[in-house]
Amino acid sequence: MHVTIIGAGGKMGAWFTRYFLKQKHRVFVHDANKQSLKKLTKIGASVVDDLKFVLMNSDVVIVCVPINSMKRVLLQVSKYMMIGATLIEISSIKHEAHRTLSEVARMYKLNPLCIHPLFGPGAESIKGMKVALIPVFDAHAELRNARKMLQGASMVVVDVKDHDKMIALVLGTTHLINAILAKIMSDEREIDRLKEVAGSTYKIQSLLTESIMNDEPELFTALVTSNSYTRQYARNLLETTQKMCDYVLNENPRGLLNTYMKIRGKISQQVNLGKSYKTMYEVLKMLK
Repeated sequence: MHVTIIGAGGKMGAWFTRYFLKQKHRVFVHDANKQSLKKLTKIGASVVDDLKFVLMNSDVVIVCVPINSMKRVLLQVSKYMMIGATLIEISSIKHEAHRTLSEVARMYKLNPLCIHPLFGPGAESIKGMKVALIPVFDAHAELRNARKMLQGASMVVVDVKDHDKMIALVLGTTHLINAILAKIMSDEREIDRLKEVAGSTYKIQSLLTESIMNDEPELFTALVTSNSYTRQYARNLLETTQKMCDYVLNENPRGLLNTYMKIRGKISQQVNLGKSYKTMYEVLKMLK
């Protein structure tokens, strides 16, 4: 199978290049920054010289470009693809990409796959990794195709609206909160010293914060600003933070206690907090 990866110089583009090479496919790579492709040529990928010709002869084209570039690139590459080929996009926010993929797939008679890998480029294998599938035309056919392409992945089927709303919380809002915490941490002169006296909560939280700050700045910005649902959560975050900080600054322990108890009572209706606490210590053991 001939696979072409657009944006192969990025972290996820490089990950998919390595994955399909391991599957013994012929992989062609393209990126605006050609220097970023050197490492991939050393492991067997072929750099695209004539993109139009390669697209016309590719069974699968995977677009791994930044969120804000996805629409433009889908429109550019789809018109050269052969009928019946599979066009895959992997962006983290789907409303515009999903609509564009649907339009070009219908226009050029392509098989669309709208997926969101719910793992980062540090994953050593796809086995057991979660991948969200957002159906475009036929959920069953697209799920079969995705499972064939990404053997061993755990597929989660979700519609486009629910996907973006959930991602706004699990990615956009968490990234925003961790960036704020990273700013506060960076104002301290001895972060390593903090870890010496830190308990379990800070050890795990600081690890999450530091790992998130490893993301590309463009990805962070797009995750937080390009999703309308994230703006809704940001308003909630601002209001809740303001309220609780006011209790702290005004030395109002009763107000803070009541708010904390309400939050804990509400979340405990859906989550086993005791189990989560035990899981945290199990994670800590694995990290040692």
